[in-house]
Amino acid sequence: TIKKISVGSKVILSRLTGHSFPLSVLIAITNRCNFRCKYCNYPYRDPRNPSFEQLTKLIREFVNLGTLRFSFQGGEPLLRPDIKDILLFTKNLGVATSMISNGKLVPERLDVIRLLDEACISLDGPEEVMEANRGINTFQWAAEACRILKEEGIHFHLNCVLTKNNTNVETVRFLLEFAKKHGTRCVF
Repeated sequence: TIKKISVGSKVILSRLTGHSFPLSVLIAITNRCNFRCKYCNYPYRDPRNPSFEQLTKLIREFVNLGTLRFSFQGGEPLLRPDIKDILLFTKNLGVATSMISNGKLVPERLDVIRLLDEACISLDGPEEVMEANRGINTFQWAAEACRILKEEGIHFHLNCVLTKNNTNVETVRFLLEFAKKHGTRCVF
């Protein structure tokens, strides 16, 4: 509630003064990924990550501009060995954090996930659709991540990338029901 009031007051102040600021920033912190999704080009990008120092400098600069939320994405952010340090640095600045993940590493990286204000798990549809888009076992890994997040009481939502494989009523209905079953929402 206090965070919502803080965000609301900053938005009102911005409108009254005409001074804009980046309220929420999405940062791709790695191109590395443990999946090979058919629609994604991350595996073909430069595999070098920005350094911890580069990221913390950028995060501090955005916080100084008024940013209140950082969402970390990749590739797969949980592949970074220093992801916990990045989140702790950001949280220590009083800023909210979220992360987009394919879910495979969630069970073994719960120490990191617990630091987030919100997690986002990529889910493109039922098993056959998910595997057509992302590969074998990807549905089970995402579903298990959702089960664990719900069980742990970690706030999360689903993210669906729309492709020719999942732009039909049955898949959308499945995703909405899956989200409802897990007490969350799905973003398309």
